[in-house]
Formats: sequence, structure tokens, C-alpha cells
Amino acid sequence: MANVYISQNVTTNPTDKYLPVNNAGVFADSMLQMTDSRRLVSMRGNREEGIIVDNVNFSYKFGDFDNLNFGTSIHVNDANKKIELLGSFLTTTSAGGNSGNHLKLTINGTEYVLQLLNP
Repeated sequence: MANVYISQNVTTNPTDKYLPVNNAGVFADSMLQMTDSRRLVSMRGNREEGIIVDNVNFSYKFGDFDNLNFGTSIHVNDANKKIELLGSFLTTTSAGGNSGNHLKLTINGTEYVLQLLNP
């Protein structure tokens, strides 16, 4: 990566592996890494964490997909035509009465309304 000019006559040269971030006027490596020209990931050490934008396989992951904490994440896999909500505490064995609220969801241009129950 070429030098990044942050002010007149002041440059820094982040690695070409990570996207540079401006931290109070100083450019440094961020956690965002381009693994190739069509794949962006957030890295912590050598572990992918938080976000993966994979335009090669049409797969997008947001959240704790590596189960470091509770594993709550959203996976969008356009190649398989799936949207998954994953996590340890997303379901329950019981529910209360009608909350009076509904969740609106649009699938292929058709709007659906799902009844929401109180916990």
C-alpha cells in the first residue's frame, strides 16, 4: 500500500493487509481486512470476528458467528437463499398472551404480519 498522507508532509504506511483507519489524525491498521478483492472480514489476531462480507460465495455474517460468547448472529447466504438467526437464547419453551404488536416481514415483495406474544 502506498503512503497515506494525513496532513501536510506527514505520512504513515499501514500494511497492505488491513484497511487504514483515521484515529485522531493518525492512520493505522484497523481490524478490517481485505482477504482478497471481494472478501472483507473483521479480524482479531488470526480469528475472523464480528463481520464477514464474502462477495465470492455471496455469504454475509454479522455478530458472534464464531461462538466466542453466546453465538448470536445473522447469516445471509444468497447462494442458498437463506437468512439464519443463530444464538443460544433466541427461542423459549413458553410464551405469554398476545402483546398487541406484530412484526412486519416482506418476502419476495409480499408483506406478512407475525403476531408477537409477551414473554
